[in-house]
Amino acid sequence: MAIVYPDLVAEFRAAWRCEWCWTRTPDGCELAHVFTRGTGEGSHIDVQYNLVSLCRQCYKSYHEGNRPTHVDLIALVDKR
Repeated sequence: MAIVYPDLVAEFRAAWRCEWCWTRTPDGCELAHVFTRGTGEGSHIDVQYNLVSLCRQCYKSYHEGNRPTHVDLIALVDKR
């Protein structure tokens, strides 16, 4: 399954502030998927409830299994 919205992805990457730590990001944010895109082709799920803008540090921390956690990202999306 592929749900891809390039304009929405660009909007999240252009965010000027990390949604987790609120650090200003003049160069834009990294795009984190709350629910992973999977490993196969066509598995992109780029919809608003599945995307979070993170600074590079928070993005790296998330992918290393630290905070923000998967549950933290779900909570961020829920607060929107």
